[in-house]
Amino acid sequence: FLLSKLTHLLEISKIAALILECISSLLFSSIFSYGITSYYLKLSRCEKVEFKEIFSKSNLAFSYIFISIVTGIFVFLWSFLLIIPGVIAIINYSLIHYIKLDNPFLDEFELVKKSKKMMNGHKLDYLKLVFSFLGWFIIGLFTFGILYLWLIPYMNVTMANFYNQIKYEKITI
Repeated sequence: FLLSKLTHLLEISKIAALILECISSLLFSSIFSYGITSYYLKLSRCEKVEFKEIFSKSNLAFSYIFISIVTGIFVFLWSFLLIIPGVIAIINYSLIHYIKLDNPFLDEFELVKKSKKMMNGHKLDYLKLVFSFLGWFIIGLFTFGILYLWLIPYMNVTMANFYNQIKYEKITI
């Protein structure tokens, strides 16, 4: 909102404003993304967690941006083949942020490989899990978004539990 007012005030073109909004959105989300993911990951593991956890991973902001760019390029390239390979690529890379939190010293390409390896045999399970929330999202529209106050945290913990299950399954095999 503030950015749109600022771009209007400075009389920046629509395209430049859109680019500026995308970049600032990526920067802002990158500061909190790993903190929020870490919060839900710890919650799913029944570890003690405090609200300040959300702000504790801001040092990984540039890593988040780079990972987002790398996976975005991969998904874009896979989508050139057809939509289905693009969707499969999105599913393959869905665990990258959890893996980064457990292995902070892995580089981005190792994260991509590890996420793809972990998702082998679990793509359909992930897809079923994602679609299981579809009905709740539709109901949330009728509550003017109020339901999302409960649904989004529930979804995040569920996804963290999915990661934990796959991680421990791969370790024990």
